[in-house]
Amino acid sequence: MISFIFFNLILAICINLFSAWLYDSIKEKRYQNAILLIIIEDCELQSSFLYSSTPAAIK
Repeated sequence: MISFIFFNLILAICINLFSAWLYDSIKEKRYQNAILLIIIEDCELQSSFLYSSTPAAIK
């Protein structure tokens, strides 16, 4: 009876809590990576604008 309660209730609750925590941490990490990618792409865009060649009309 005790093993039934342990395996079917307590262990199931612990696994459920752990999987929810794991899912949230992965989701948060993906969100942070998406923001980091946006920042990096924005910096690359700005640097390509700053270092672009001068137009031919200025010669």
